[in-house]
Amino acid sequence: MIIWFSWMICVCRKKENYKRTVFSCFIQAVYLLEIDRQENRTEENALAPNWWRSFKYKLTQTLIDERDGSIFGAVLEWDRAAALADMILIRPSGAPKAVLALRGTLLKGPTIRRDIEDDLRFLAWESLRGSVRFKVALEALKSVAEMYGSSNVCVAGHSLGAGFALQVGKGIS
Repeated sequence: MIIWFSWMICVCRKKENYKRTVFSCFIQAVYLLEIDRQENRTEENALAPNWWRSFKYKLTQTLIDERDGSIFGAVLEWDRAAALADMILIRPSGAPKAVLALRGTLLKGPTIRRDIEDDLRFLAWESLRGSVRFKVALEALKSVAEMYGSSNVCVAGHSLGAGFALQVGKGIS
């Protein structure tokens, strides 16, 4: 009985670690979407798609800060056609139909000013609700939650993006 119980914990832990790894890749993709944009990369030489394609997801929306044109988030959805092409007949258990991934502070190029501005907003007021990015992320989350149901959508973020993820998640409930 003890062996069975510890085996169950190990399996669950592995599954959670795998999910965490996948979501980390999606967040890395958002960082790279912005870097690809800054470096004028085309679809043929862009780095970002490599971070979601192997998991059979597709980019359906980029979240853009209207103040500077920077990409701070992305909506990735399960790509059934890509999965079927690789003989994956069903979406893996626990895999969300859609993921809202949000990057953190990027200390590079034109986006640094807006990233630092939101960092300071959070430090001063412990809230990101007044940010343009908050409004855009909340609308994107509402849209995919309406489409797939809130239990089939995940929000993930790193650093500043994690702050947005937490507050946007609370904002929809």
